[in-house]
Amino acid sequence: MIYIQLIRYYVNLSRSIRMGDFEMFKAVIPKMANLFFIVNQPNYARYCVKYVDNLNNVADTHPGLEDDFNKGFFGVKRTDKPFSRVPIDLTLEQTTNADAAKRLSGISHFTNSIAARQRWSKSHSIRAALISHVLDICGLRYLQDVTADLQPNRMKIYGKQLADFVEVLEKNCNPFDPSLDSENLYNIATSKPVSPEVADYLISIEENGEGLRNQFINECAEDESRFDKPIKKNRVLNFTEAPKKKKLALGNKVVELRMQRDLFGRMLGISLTHKVDIEKVLSFPLTPMPTSMCHPDGSICKTDKAQLTKLMEKKLEIAIDQQPSSFDINIVDGFFMLHLMKEIPQTFDGIAKKFLSAISQMKSVRIDVIFDQYFSPSIKDFERSRREESTIPVSIGPNQIRPHNFGAELKNMEFKIALVNFFIDHWDSEDMVPFIGNKIIYVSFNKCYSYKVLNNKVVRSIEESLSCEEHEEADSRIIYHICQIDFDADVVIRCSDSDILIILLGNMDHLNAFLKIWINIGVGNHQRYVNVNELYRILGDSLSKLYHASTQSRGAITRQHSLEKVKLDLLKFWKNLKNINQRLET
Repeated sequence: MIYIQLIRYYVNLSRSIRMGDFEMFKAVIPKMANLFFIVNQPNYARYCVKYVDNLNNVADTHPGLEDDFNKGFFGVKRTDKPFSRVPIDLTLEQTTNADAAKRLSGISHFTNSIAARQRWSKSHSIRAALISHVLDICGLRYLQDVTADLQPNRMKIYGKQLADFVEVLEKNCNPFDPSLDSENLYNIATSKPVSPEVADYLISIEENGEGLRNQFINECAEDESRFDKPIKKNRVLNFTEAPKKKKLALGNKVVELRMQRDLFGRMLGISLTHKVDIEKVLSFPLTPMPTSMCHPDGSICKTDKAQLTKLMEKKLEIAIDQQPSSFDINIVDGFFMLHLMKEIPQTFDGIAKKFLSAISQMKSVRIDVIFDQYFSPSIKDFERSRREESTIPVSIGPNQIRPHNFGAELKNMEFKIALVNFFIDHWDSEDMVPFIGNKIIYVSFNKCYSYKVLNNKVVRSIEESLSCEEHEEADSRIIYHICQIDFDADVVIRCSDSDILIILLGNMDHLNAFLKIWINIGVGNHQRYVNVNELYRILGDSLSKLYHASTQSRGAITRQHSLEKVKLDLLKFWKNLKNINQRLET
């Protein structure tokens, strides 16, 4: 509760002035100075130290003034209310200076005499007392009404302020939510926990600030000229610094070329004194990472996964634009559909409703929404570290405002986990009845959940037969759902991953029913339907399994060959189709 403690310091400062509590005033100023030191406010920091020293020594420097301060004379009280004192400088700005600047009665407009202005200032309190006395006698002075706060207009204002506070709290993270991890420090506005470095800084901000203040006091005690010298700035780590990402250089070619130049220079120098077989030397890689497997910066060599699918479509010349007239089951890649969303609502409740509405508009009665799982350790750990994905858990609520860049957050593993878990829980509410209607929605994540409407209520249940907790990727989970269908049906798969087509071709013999399957891939003008049954018929079972096997080893192939070499290999497969089939049969 460090935030509440910092707010309490400000409240105590205001209370000490309004109540005329001199001891509280002296105690809270050093606390404020600690914060000025740690957040790089050098002028406030240094003069707060001097101000506190003057207050502590006021009995010696100005005898009798401390007694006046203890009576509350360091503030001006305008009314009889106990909580009504204001600072003297603020009073001067709001009363004396304002009156002096008036065009009709203000002294600054009718004389430039310093003596006249001084007499006007000294007699100001006397004139104010006389005016107050006359108003009291005439009955023209308004008395303080303790029931003013109970007036309808005041109650309306207070009610609106309370409603605004509740609305802000609901739109942001509830700090008292028991589901939040007590080990993390959360940003109330974004519901995101900060990194341990930022958390340590914020939690220790008072202690570190006090250390800097004491260090400054000791330095000033040793050297009188230290007070006016610059104060070194500190690195401020707060919530605004937390979401910043480091840039990752993926092609340090200058360093690579310099490394190769230096390497050949060293080889030339060695060859002057030793016999060097250049042919043998060049048989070894000269780069830190072998270029057959990685780029010069160390990143893994990869190719476009869609090339294989495009090549198959081109060679087979299948009519891929024929959309099925009707179908029974729709299977969609959940995160792919989220990336396609336009005009994203501001709250997560709106996002959940719009996403469910988009899914429910599909023609089929049954809709399977498949999401990726995230395991650790995983083969994708390198890719996530390359993207510098956040590993800090995220909390999401229905009225919480979404991040400004929602698409960028969909690349954050922890955000995606929290978002799917929110969908799973939030769709089990009566507000979702109009969106689900007569549909049956299956959501596959850590388990498979089914949603349907019975008696105008949403019924959620866990489908153990469709839960594939050991699979991480959505593509393999989609194939698992297809293989679990035990009745004849027409199925459409909506996805962007070409791996699904290859994996499905290799598992067509594992279907438990007669299924007509189409894959709807691409977006915009490139969106098309691929008839998987027709493609499987033309390729045959053996070649389909061959493509499936080659996809599993694609990583090794693409590390040793360029993309053009892969295309040539695939064309060679097509030309030698009969020989391949014969070899597989033997």
